[in-house]
Amino acid sequence: MEDIVLNEVTKALDGQTERLQQQGEEIKKLQEDRVELFGLKGDLVDLQSKLEQTSATISRFQAIAGQLRMEVNGYRKELSRLHPISHHHHFPKIAILIIVQIVIIGGLSAGWWSAWRNGLTFRNADTQIKYMGLHADSELREHLHFADSLVSSDPDNIRDSLLHIREIRFQYLKTMDKAEELKRQGYGK
Repeated sequence: MEDIVLNEVTKALDGQTERLQQQGEEIKKLQEDRVELFGLKGDLVDLQSKLEQTSATISRFQAIAGQLRMEVNGYRKELSRLHPISHHHHFPKIAILIIVQIVIIGGLSAGWWSAWRNGLTFRNADTQIKYMGLHADSELREHLHFADSLVSSDPDNIRDSLLHIREIRFQYLKTMDKAEELKRQGYGK
């Protein structure tokens, strides 16, 4: 039985020894951390003294900057008194110029397009008349030749007269169509 007790006591002592070793290691770590803290404290003291020196330098620079601002403002006032500044803004002139150019280009383009369309219409009508002249009988050729001579002698009056006659005929045909329709409906028998 003594062996069992001896074994238990040995195990207990081994456990205590192990815990003491762990605590010894922790104490060593704490001592190392303490040494580091003392080193950091010295660094902090150095940093604080450097910050104080820097803040003194900054305040000197701020004082110098304030003096420079006052001198620059004085020089500006003196220069503005001697040479007044006038500002020229060119943007509105440029914008107006661009807008005018766009309007001119648009007007020219519209004119060219209109002239092209009128030329195309004239060419098509001329081609139709020439085609009719080639394939027509002698009576139609005589009418085309007579119309061509009238147009070449006074083109503006002939055109106005033809448009007026055409309008009168159109009104006449319209009236005849209405009369025909009324007859079909039973009126005027």
